[in-house]
Amino acid sequence: MKKLINILSIVAISTTTSIPLVTNTKITNSTLNIQHQNLKLNNNNLFEKSYRFWAHDWLKVKINYDTFLDMITIYDNKTAVEIWNDFFRIINHFPKIDNIVWWGSITPDDIDVTIDVIIKHFTDINNVFKKLQPENQGLLIVTNTIRSWDQNDNMGVYPQ
Repeated sequence: MKKLINILSIVAISTTTSIPLVTNTKITNSTLNIQHQNLKLNNNNLFEKSYRFWAHDWLKVKINYDTFLDMITIYDNKTAVEIWNDFFRIINHFPKIDNIVWWGSITPDDIDVTIDVIIKHFTDINNVFKKLQPENQGLLIVTNTIRSWDQNDNMGVYPQ
């Protein structure tokens, strides 16, 4: 019983001292959210990783019309290795938004996964792209960290 009381008093003390930290985190998170919204609004090319509770994290890549035209040219005229390398070079230079809550970050593996999905489903993606007009912003390609293309789970390609 004495140990339980000691543990409870430690927990009570630690929770009262962490209140200012939580307040600072909220301020930081709201500032980060504003920065993320500005990035989304001001960039037609964007790579985003988002946390999903009890599921694999989202990987979203927003590609503008002109960039995707370049990707079509690459896909049609280069070898598989060159396609992969050029797609990596293009997507790796996009502005990135990391919405992972706990110790997460966008890694080269996340970009690799996204490129694999784009190459594997390039025909489907290109069919959606063909329906766009040049004044449209482009495409949003959504997958997760295990390369899913499950449209019942909102993954796939969408016009912007």
